[in-house]
Amino acid sequence: MSSLWTPGGEVPVDREAPQQAPAADPDGDIDPADLLAAILSSIPEDQRDEFQAAFAELTDEERDNYLQAMLQRAEIQRQVVESPVEMQIANHAAGLFELAALHLQHPPPHLPEAKLAIDALAGLLGAVGDQLGDQGAELRAMLSQIQLAFVQVQGSAGDGEAEAPDA
Repeated sequence: MSSLWTPGGEVPVDREAPQQAPAADPDGDIDPADLLAAILSSIPEDQRDEFQAAFAELTDEERDNYLQAMLQRAEIQRQVVESPVEMQIANHAAGLFELAALHLQHPPPHLPEAKLAIDALAGLLGAVGDQLGDQGAELRAMLSQIQLAFVQVQGSAGDGEAEAPDA
C-alpha cells in the first residue's frame, strides 16, 4: 500500500479503491474541488476525516500549493506511464552509470560505492538488456567504459580498497 504525505503525516492510499479522475473544463483547468474529491476518493474511508482536518488547517495559499503539486505529480505520472517502459529502464540504467562515474571522480575516489553502482548496472543489463533494443547495446558499451574507468582509477589509487566490478 502506498502513502500520501499530508501536513498531518503519512496517509495510506488504497490503490485498489476506485479512482475518480477530476474533470477538466474546456481550457484544461481542473476545479480544485474536483481534485480534492479525487484525492479523498483515493484515501481509505477511515482516514478521510483526518486528511480533511489537516487540509482545513492549511492557509488558502498552502492549499493551492498542495493541489498544484498534486496536479504536477499526476501529470508527471501520466507522462511516465505513456512513455515506453524500455526508455524508463534505460534512463535508470544511465543513472547507475552516472552514479558510478561520480564516485570514481570524487577526490579520493569512492571505490566501494562505484563498484556497487557498476555491479547494479551489470545486473540490470544481464537481466533485461536484451529487451532494451538499441538502448541495450549503448548501455552495454557504457558498462564496459565504466568498468574500464574503475580499473584505471583503482590502479591509480593503488590501495586495492575494492575489488573489480563483476563483468
